[in-house]
Amino acid sequence: MRRFCLLSVVGLVSGVVVLAACSSGGTSGSGSGGASTAGGVGGPGSDGGSGAGGSGANASGHSGGSLSLRVGAAGQPKGASHAYTMGQSTTDSLTSLKYYITSVSICEELDTGGGSGFQNPKNCLDIYHADRGAFSYDPMLDYSGLAAAARASDVGFVDLLNPASRATLGASVMLKDADAHTYNWGIITWVPVVKLTASVPMSDGSTWYTHDGTSSRTVQNMVPNYVTTSSAPFTTGPASEAVVLSANGGTWFRFQHPFSIAAGDVTSGEAFVLDLTLDPDALVTGGPVPGSGTLREGGDGGGGGARELHIPSLDLTPVPHKGSTRAVRETYLADVGSAFRLRLELYTLEDDPNHTIYGVDTRTIYRGGSSWVSEFAKVSYLEDKPGGTEFQNWDKSPELEGFHRGVTVGDTTDAMLHCASSGTPGGAAAAVTYDGCPMGGAVPVTFRLTSITRLGAAMDSGDGGTGDEGGAPHPDAGE
Repeated sequence: MRRFCLLSVVGLVSGVVVLAACSSGGTSGSGSGGASTAGGVGGPGSDGGSGAGGSGANASGHSGGSLSLRVGAAGQPKGASHAYTMGQSTTDSLTSLKYYITSVSICEELDTGGGSGFQNPKNCLDIYHADRGAFSYDPMLDYSGLAAAARASDVGFVDLLNPASRATLGASVMLKDADAHTYNWGIITWVPVVKLTASVPMSDGSTWYTHDGTSSRTVQNMVPNYVTTSSAPFTTGPASEAVVLSANGGTWFRFQHPFSIAAGDVTSGEAFVLDLTLDPDALVTGGPVPGSGTLREGGDGGGGGARELHIPSLDLTPVPHKGSTRAVRETYLADVGSAFRLRLELYTLEDDPNHTIYGVDTRTIYRGGSSWVSEFAKVSYLEDKPGGTEFQNWDKSPELEGFHRGVTVGDTTDAMLHCASSGTPGGAAAAVTYDGCPMGGAVPVTFRLTSITRLGAAMDSGDGGTGDEGGAPHPDAGE
């Protein structure tokens, strides 16, 4: 019987950190996975279970094949910088990001809503599981005490930006007859405590540095909010590790096309990989936005929480594929007037002649002269229409319309962005919310393909490249 280890380190390639599966004994098969995108907009967390496990041999049936998990911090090139009115971290300035990940699973069925909550998982395959230990909690009660436990110990925490730390996520899973299903959903859960060290460049030329402090819970309009008040002003360097709490301890993602594991895949020993990618660039946001962040300035600065650093919920983009191939990332940028910039990252597979989109990641990036803008809502669905690809929200309302992919770096495409102004109806269904959204809730934008990056050979090496690496034209490229 072959044994495949999960989450083994490959290396750092062109700013892309990849955790790859490794194998011992036998040869890997050539299974294929379904396309996928991340699903669901941010919302109240869930500490729900992940359903039935799927590791180990089946004594009464066949066992063979594998499903391996890889988590990567697929950042933009080191040294990348942006002009911000407020401020956001860069690939270089976010130096540690520690999560206590408790489970990763994929399911045939799952009940979800507009937020990140989920219930009733069915026919699930556990890919990764960790004991919560001292971090058990009830999401309906005050769990600010978790911060003290996190300050006392690093046990169980994994720094997603550190290869050696990620190596501690090693595990193994072997497919068996009972795992042959068509999977449509995925679940990832974590303890709602984050440790991070960051220096955030601000538009006025200053830098805000993270500092730890005291953590507390407040409730406003029946909504809990967890805040850590720093022990020093943000402008006092250098940065030190801060512990922050989140109202979110889990989320779901939906495969854009079903990810099927057939009985024949089990008996023939097919090897599958589920890549979970994270782009840490522009992840931490700073600004004078009371109530928006989880780390609030204390000491002699800020005054009443006017300055905060916001750490969003863990958002990983799933890309399932066979073990012998590797993912390719296309990065697009679009300026929304002078207000902010959109980054759109599309994940495809190197050996897919149709260049199917297997994963989507989005980010709003501050520009000089901009004020507050929301995070880009997660993309749950993609739909090809006569006018181009439509990116859709959890309820299939459009977020971005008329998008056409480029062929080579420098290609541009026009699209229509759906937005909302702060405090106006419909904001929850829009892709972004900002004060400059025009009447009608839509604004034309032009995306430019800025890079095509191979993310490293799967399973066995860390080679890769950046920039325009050619390849066959996409079937939907151009106007």
